[in-house]
Parts: sequence; structure tokens; C-alpha cells
Amino acid sequence: MKKLVSLILSGKEFISADPLGPTALAGLSRLASRSPVLVNGVRLSAQELAELAEEARRTQRAVWVGAPRPDAAR
Repeated sequence: MKKLVSLILSGKEFISADPLGPTALAGLSRLASRSPVLVNGVRLSAQELAELAEEARRTQRAVWVGAPRPDAAR
């Protein structure tokens, strides 16, 4: 079962309230091919996003991008 993830473009930054799966990360990697993209406050290159996409694919787990979520400490 695939889960839809909300990825919003606000100004020049992509914002997601959910971890990103390999498809979303690969898409962001393609967008970053010319210049890094900003995701949840973190500037990432195409290579970094491709590596995260591969990690998500390999582990079969979505990857959180950005500062630690407040609920992650609980």
C-alpha cells in the first residue's frame, strides 16, 4: 500500500510534515540537479537526495528530512 505524502512548496522551500519515501526523494534529487533544494530548512544537493532515496529504498522506510520533529523525543 502506498501512502501519499504532502510536500508543499512555500517560496523556495519544500515543506513536508511526513518522512519522505524513495520516489519523493528521487524526484527532489532530479529537481536539485542544477542547484541544491531546501527541504524543511535543510539545503540538499542532488547527490545527497539520491543517497537518501537509495537508503529509503534499501531499508523500505521513509526518511525524515530536516530538524528533529518535536514528537520524536517522546
